[in-house]
Amino acid sequence: MAKLRVTSGPDAGQEIELEGDLVIGREEADVVLADEEVSRRHVEIRLLATGVEVEDLGSLNGTFVSGKRIDAPVTLTDSTGLRIGTTELAVDIPVPEPEDPGATRQGQVIGSIDATVAREVVPPELLADPDVTAQRPIADPDVTAQRPIADPDVTAERPIADPDLTAKRPVSRHPADEPDRAKSNGPPVSLPVLAAIVGVVVAIVLLVLLLG
Repeated sequence: MAKLRVTSGPDAGQEIELEGDLVIGREEADVVLADEEVSRRHVEIRLLATGVEVEDLGSLNGTFVSGKRIDAPVTLTDSTGLRIGTTELAVDIPVPEPEDPGATRQGQVIGSIDATVAREVVPPELLADPDVTAQRPIADPDVTAQRPIADPDVTAERPIADPDLTAKRPVSRHPADEPDRAKSNGPPVSLPVLAAIVGVVVAIVLLVLLLG
């Protein structure tokens, strides 16, 4: 059951069990505190199925939940501290007990697991080990299969290099232009030498005629 405890102030140590609606104040309240800072009817605490609701009743100094002043009803689901005037209170909300393991949930009975129950164990020899060394078939490539061969494009234009008309080329001489060096016995005789030879021959002839 939820409980209200006074932890500090003139009435420290006082405990009240929450069974319904409860008004706390300085006068004309279900729980009367000897705190001059508390209003006559300061705060009301209600026990709900979902938790504890706290509502300030228009007090002069306000009601603080976890250090924050409230201006509207607040529902508490966990144990929380309150402060009114100079008095501090603790709202103890018990933690719900866990559900019965055998309770019905969504139409199904959930029971606890008996770890001591013997369970059938599959013998190791019945568990087939995978043969990682076994050979696996590999498809042979079809070397006889025809493969497409691209046809050459005989109509495609190919670049032709332009001839260089300015390039020098060697000029071969005709055999008729060459002197017949095989028929001559020596180098050609110049005209002065030939004239001298003729003159010598003529002189010899004249001398023979004169002496004859």
